[in-house]
Amino acid sequence: MVVSSPVPLLILGSSARAAAQSACRAGFPPLCVDAYADRDLREISSVWPWPGSTRHLLEWLPTLPSQAWIYTGGLENRPGLVSRLARRVPLWGNDAPVLRLARDPLTIHHLLEQERLAALPVRPADRPPPGNGHWLIKLCRGSGGRGIAPWRGHATALPQEPYYFQQRVAGVDVSALYLAREGGVEYIGSTRQWSCQTGSSTPLHAWHGNIVGEELTPEVEAALYRIGQVLVGHLGLRGLFGCDFRLEGSTPWLLEINPRYTGSVELFEWSLQRPLLRDHACACNPTRTSCDSADTAGLGPDTSRRDDGRADPEFAPSVNETVDPGLLRRVFAKRVVYATQPGVAEFPRDLPRWTGGFAPAPVSDIPMPGQSIRPGDPICSILTSGSTTGVCERAIEDWLRQIHSWIRPA
Repeated sequence: MVVSSPVPLLILGSSARAAAQSACRAGFPPLCVDAYADRDLREISSVWPWPGSTRHLLEWLPTLPSQAWIYTGGLENRPGLVSRLARRVPLWGNDAPVLRLARDPLTIHHLLEQERLAALPVRPADRPPPGNGHWLIKLCRGSGGRGIAPWRGHATALPQEPYYFQQRVAGVDVSALYLAREGGVEYIGSTRQWSCQTGSSTPLHAWHGNIVGEELTPEVEAALYRIGQVLVGHLGLRGLFGCDFRLEGSTPWLLEINPRYTGSVELFEWSLQRPLLRDHACACNPTRTSCDSADTAGLGPDTSRRDDGRADPEFAPSVNETVDPGLLRRVFAKRVVYATQPGVAEFPRDLPRWTGGFAPAPVSDIPMPGQSIRPGDPICSILTSGSTTGVCERAIEDWLRQIHSWIRPA
């Protein structure tokens, strides 16, 4: 475990375990406010449950010993709260003005059209499209796939919170991770997203995890980099952020922006052997003196190669120099496990633990003993690597059988 800073980094989010381990790799001892307070998070961090009200959170936050704070999933949909918290503790991330732009589907649609990039049609709630099954209804404050459903006209139950419509498109779900900093944007890489399995009890569009290491064509990667450039240039994004796409042939259709630390970051840290949260800290606070990563801002696909196709050391990606070359030829996978029936978590106490470094534990986000589980709840995460996607899938299936046996019927 690589920790050097004496002052903790405060992490707020519905699930903070991955970010907490990233913080340790980057040299920041984590201090977490988390909705689940999983067993493996408690092993590396002091953990507080979410306060009962926003007022209590605002009063309590400045009393915690932290040099700065970041947020994970969920808080990008509460720009007002982010702004109020950022006035009390320095924020390493995107503040309210950026969040309001990045999470506004109409603004993003117009921006993509303006830049002549592929833009899925969207409509506000007061202009419903035909209920022919070619559109989705999506929550304005959704995350992790929450609340997404096919729009079938007046037969569809309307959400009790703000929503909009987005046209459907066939293809494969992919995501991209970027690092925005002064001077440009770095395209970290792409992932394929796990799809919901037929007959699953979880929502069709719920986030099931990511796979890193499946190569895209240079044409697609160039398009992903160009989209990242446009978003950073117009929205003012900084630090790590992700985008979800539907890849139709060679066309990436942007579905939404996740302007924060994403759940795929730990896979990229593992595959690249690179403490990306340190780069995030440097991007959000350029005056830091510990920013020792190579400057790759503005590098997109293939810019690390000269005209003769050989790597140019001056523009090499900022990956740890000790990275095992074999890792660059492997696949890294993260699968979120959801409950199929009610039960009580009784995970073995002798499961392999995260011991520091870039490789996570194979079973992570472990619930506390006796924790109640409802159908559709996330139970834990499986993280694995292998020579191919098939090898990873078989390892995950083996773990899935064991994990479901650790849920005692309620």
